[in-house]
Amino acid sequence: MPRDPYSNRLLTGNPYASKSDVTGKLVAVLDSAVSGRKLELIVIRSRCVCRGEIHELLVAGEASEPGDVVEDCWGLGFLEIKEGGVLLCGDEVRIGDRMVGALAGFDLTHAPNHMNLVLKSPRPITGAAQGLRVGDRIVFSPEKAP
Repeated sequence: MPRDPYSNRLLTGNPYASKSDVTGKLVAVLDSAVSGRKLELIVIRSRCVCRGEIHELLVAGEASEPGDVVEDCWGLGFLEIKEGGVLLCGDEVRIGDRMVGALAGFDLTHAPNHMNLVLKSPRPITGAAQGLRVGDRIVFSPEKAP
């Protein structure tokens, strides 16, 4: 079996010198909160996404990172990818002009239908409670250096 360079600690730090933004738009807004969901974030820190794919956006109820199990989550919505690229844990996620969180990891419960893109946010609330709307633009940008 091939060795994953992240789980085997062959790669440390961020190997990406630069990358483009990934953009999309909301195609559904969620109003769901699930306690005891137990999303299993894969250990791999990046995933490639292609134009036209649909994925789900969820907010974790606790600080999370690749390899963690997320107990509680809030649904933001489903997005369609408009400009594909590489999603990387730590990417900042904006919907419209609002920062909604940072990408914490990926859950493959529903694959190959879609991925759950799990965000960490200081405000874990649903998409409906945030006033999100179908058609809102979403941008995943590389995290800013401190």
